[in-house]
Amino acid sequence: MNSLIQELVTIAADIFNSLGPGYNEVVYHNAFEVGLRLKNINYQSEIVTPIFYKGHNVGHGRVDILVNSSMILELKAISNFNNETANIQIKNYMKHYSIKEGLIINFGQQTKNSYGELNLRYIFFDNNLFKVFNFINGIFTEVEINVQ
Repeated sequence: MNSLIQELVTIAADIFNSLGPGYNEVVYHNAFEVGLRLKNINYQSEIVTPIFYKGHNVGHGRVDILVNSSMILELKAISNFNNETANIQIKNYMKHYSIKEGLIINFGQQTKNSYGELNLRYIFFDNNLFKVFNFINGIFTEVEINVQ
């Protein structure tokens, strides 16, 4: 795990240990921004992402946090977490911005997973190939590969 990912996992764990579950996503988002500022990590927040169909703007998405212009963070605070929906969302943002790394963090579960960890997913995108990793027992373990 590279040092940036380690820092982000540490921030997420600290937030979950301090606040626990049960708040709206915006609370965890604001807390994450505090954590990034305290560690002097550059980021942009709430980036509006236009969606086009046949050259026409038909709506927009919103990237939660872009870290160091190189990693997208998608924060969730839901108890019934659907990994596939979150995966599709972050993959679309990664393709749109040509970003190779993404991290999905769900603060919504009542407890940590069976390994005592947060629900984290790391996504790596390169050459039209997405690799998805779950955070299990302190390491990211590959769970799927998708060609786009």
